[in-house]
Amino acid sequence: MSELDGAVVADLRTGTVGAVDIVDVDSAGDVILVCSAGSGGEKRLRVSSAALGLGSPVFKAMLSVRFREGHELALNFRIDVPLPDDDGEATNILCNVLHHRNKAVLDNWPQTDMMVKVAILSDKYDCIEAMMPTAKCWLPPPTKTGNLTSRRNLMTAAYYFHANKAFATYGRWLIYDFIPDREQCAVWHPAKNDDDHPLRQVFALLESERQGILSKATDFIEEQVGDRLRGSYSPQPCTKDCTFKLQFSARFINRLQEAKLWPRHHITGSSVTKTIERMQTMDDDGIAGACSPCAGLGSSACAWEEAKGECKAHAMFEVEALAIWSQAEIPCVLCFREGKVKMSGCDHGKAR
Repeated sequence: MSELDGAVVADLRTGTVGAVDIVDVDSAGDVILVCSAGSGGEKRLRVSSAALGLGSPVFKAMLSVRFREGHELALNFRIDVPLPDDDGEATNILCNVLHHRNKAVLDNWPQTDMMVKVAILSDKYDCIEAMMPTAKCWLPPPTKTGNLTSRRNLMTAAYYFHANKAFATYGRWLIYDFIPDREQCAVWHPAKNDDDHPLRQVFALLESERQGILSKATDFIEEQVGDRLRGSYSPQPCTKDCTFKLQFSARFINRLQEAKLWPRHHITGSSVTKTIERMQTMDDDGIAGACSPCAGLGSSACAWEEAKGECKAHAMFEVEALAIWSQAEIPCVLCFREGKVKMSGCDHGKAR
């Protein structure tokens, strides 16, 4: 053995090559993955070709004798495989899973942006099945409150993990539970967000769906106010100059304001879920009794007689709230992966 060969062998045993440390995913591994992408600079990972091949058909083919890397491995028993486009930390996590190093994975729970990078690699190297148990741990059901960026990241990870249930769950959160603020005024804003994001069309569609639901809620409430101003709750006007409907309408609007359903900005600045909850508690109970009757009192068509003591709004708001809750389409990851950027007409049946 030459002096140079001896030095290389010594480096392999100590876990270093020059100034770059080698991360031992498998200390007896026969492949070193050289990852150049990512903020941490170059990362060298010692791995087992057998473990990679079991979890990834792509790695299995790459390291077979039919390809250059596999041919060199068969001749030299060890090989460096350059992966210039792959993030080093994400590749390390992926390899830990493929090598069943569960403690290393669970002890270093990644941030959601790193989960996306791992998911992209899982899709790239066709090891979704091997990654699925880990993916299910990483993609828990979202709470009603949460950070928009992390939710978008989790939905993106679900997309690359082919996790349809999680994809639909996070999509529904973005429609129903996202609360806009000054920094993030929409699920997806073309002027503020990355035009190269792989799910930009999906997020834009979810934002359109969210806005459509809130618009229907505001239209319904404005219609209710208009009905009371016109006295539509009565078969016909009490008198031409009826004062009851004006009193009733003013008190009804006050009730809407107390419920934070009026004016419009209370709805557009809130989540769909919160708007639905407020609508379900809305009623006009007692409003008629607190108003003074108009001069037409005693007429069989008097609005005061029609409205007093009855809670007509609650049932109407309850029905509308339930309709809003059920109207949103649930996004399907299989549809989007097929290039069908839509929210209805899914053909995947139970897969949805």
